[in-house]
Amino acid sequence: MSARKIWKNVPKPYDTSMVKGSKKVRVVAEWDFDATENTHLGMKKGDIVEVLEHPEGSHWWSGEIVERDGKPQEGTVGWFPCNRTKVFAEQHTAPVKLRRASSAFIRKIQDEIISPRSKDEARQGKSREANHAGATSLTASKKAARAWSSGADASSVHQSPSREQVEEWDKNLAKEEGDKALEMTLTIPDSVMAKNKGGAEKEADGGEDGDECAKEEAKAQAAAEEEARKAEEAKKAEEVKKAEEARKAEEEAEEAAKKAEEAKRAEEARQAEEARKEEEARKAEEAKKAEEARKEEDKAESAAAARGEGGGAPSGAADGEAAGGGSAVSDSVSDSVSGARPGVSEFKSELLLSDEEILALGVKESNVEMYRRMRYKKAFGVDTWYAGMEEHTFATTFVELSFDAAAALMQKHRNRGEAAGPEDEAALKALAQEIDAAIASFASKKAFIKLNTRSPKDVPVYAFKDPEVIGAVDSALDALPEDASPSEVVSSFVVATNRCLLVEGGAAAVRLLVRSDRIYEDLGVVTDFGREHFSAHVVVREWDEEMVAHPEMEFRCFVGNGTLNAITQYFSFCHYPQLEARKPQLQQTIAEFHASVGERIPHSSYVVDYFVRQDGSVLVIELNPFHNGAGAGLFSWRDDRELFLHGPLEMRVSPPTVDPYDVLPVQWKRHIDARRHADEGVGDSAFAGPIAGESACCVLL
Repeated sequence: MSARKIWKNVPKPYDTSMVKGSKKVRVVAEWDFDATENTHLGMKKGDIVEVLEHPEGSHWWSGEIVERDGKPQEGTVGWFPCNRTKVFAEQHTAPVKLRRASSAFIRKIQDEIISPRSKDEARQGKSREANHAGATSLTASKKAARAWSSGADASSVHQSPSREQVEEWDKNLAKEEGDKALEMTLTIPDSVMAKNKGGAEKEADGGEDGDECAKEEAKAQAAAEEEARKAEEAKKAEEVKKAEEARKAEEEAEEAAKKAEEAKRAEEARQAEEARKEEEARKAEEAKKAEEARKEEDKAESAAAARGEGGGAPSGAADGEAAGGGSAVSDSVSDSVSGARPGVSEFKSELLLSDEEILALGVKESNVEMYRRMRYKKAFGVDTWYAGMEEHTFATTFVELSFDAAAALMQKHRNRGEAAGPEDEAALKALAQEIDAAIASFASKKAFIKLNTRSPKDVPVYAFKDPEVIGAVDSALDALPEDASPSEVVSSFVVATNRCLLVEGGAAAVRLLVRSDRIYEDLGVVTDFGREHFSAHVVVREWDEEMVAHPEMEFRCFVGNGTLNAITQYFSFCHYPQLEARKPQLQQTIAEFHASVGERIPHSSYVVDYFVRQDGSVLVIELNPFHNGAGAGLFSWRDDRELFLHGPLEMRVSPPTVDPYDVLPVQWKRHIDARRHADEGVGDSAFAGPIAGESACCVLL
């Protein structure tokens, strides 16, 4: 075997810093080492060696074997290559007790172990060199025994080897494994130790004892190797067992995680399906009410036609234009829900086009009534009155909406926000850029967006699983005191959801428009008549935080024939105690403001929303058509029609008995109850919600 092969699997020499400065260091042999010189320490794999000397920079250390095959050993001292060992994990600091040696025992060492020649040859002195070697070995043995007997450090027996000697040792160590030198170690077999225990000085035949020792050593080595083999097999079996157990545990954990994830998905799907069904039920109920309203409206139109009053009212709608020349409607729009009644005031509007006028525009006969309603509602858009009221409302910019952009918004809504075709995406990108420019013109760089008809304020109200909306609502709820009233709770919900309508860029504005059912419905109406009749704007208004933070200061007003006749708290489902005390003052403030600006509004009968600031000034929020599509708040289109048209002026604020939870979608009601840890309803309510057929705009939307 070549030197390269011998050293192939031998590790690099130790970094001596591992043992530097240690008083007692022990290492364990990882490979056998056959001594080739009398100063070497022969080792077997598993021997524990106490290091006596570790010269810095050398991988030859001096040491003494203290344990072999699990049994204590004494007396084996010499130099060994440290790279065939590793530092023993458990360092014992107790010194090894060495037995005292007699002169006869020293001769025993010389005769049986140290001298390579037989006892007869040594006695006869056939060779001067042999006698000299024996004498030298005996001297070394006596020195070692003397050191052992006196308890001196065994390393003092051996001088540190020279560089030339170390190089020679390295060369010999690299020889083929089969080419072993004679063993010249100072190993003292257990059998010899036993015979000489207690200072016994008996002499025995060296050859016989040597053979016996060799047999005992071979037997012990075979037993140790067998034991090591069994231990290694047991270790491997244990490792395999542990690996199998770990694999099974990992598989069980993966299976459990998989089942948990499946259960989570199933629960989410169940909740989503439940929410979908509830939403479908809500929409079905709204559709049913709308159909009932339409039938009543048709009935009212038929009655009006029977009396010869011409023209039809749009979706229960009539404008307050008193000038002649327009279509006449016998009753207000509330009568389109309840049917025409005798003895009520007659109402006319130039904004209500006749069938002939509509047909002359090229509209199909089947679409005449729908077109009339669309034109009537459109007449109250922000773009129709902003120029005359600019100083009394929010800064506003109008972005013209193309037919293609409107169609793209609708298509993306149908796709639930997923990308539409390339042409649609290009149209929406161009729209977003125009909105960006509009927002950039505001000092605050923040905006509220809507169409010239309605806003997308339904988005946060029905965003039951939107993390941003849920987070905003939870933050508002958590800021309330524990004893907050139901009105305070729902009012904080209103503020939180309204703040989710703030946009700071065109892309966010487009996403909001896409998600809104209200926007989708309004765009569906104006696009149904084709490009030639299409006209719409995106209205970009500067954000006003004071108005959002104080919903109690928003009021809906009803103007009939140019006279302010009714004022209602806009968020009529909440009770604000401060309003009751300030009611006379607020009524006067609103009436005086309306008198100062009423002539600038290009209509005579309409519904207008005002906001009273903390400093007492008033802002115009928006105008709505004079019909039951605009929520009546604490009034009723059916019961208070004459009041809306003729007065006298009356202001209403919500009483303490209102139940604000009645207007919340059931999902939000559950969420708030869970967040507040208690049901916070207040029993029977004096406010029973909107009358069938009337809009809920003044409730939540």
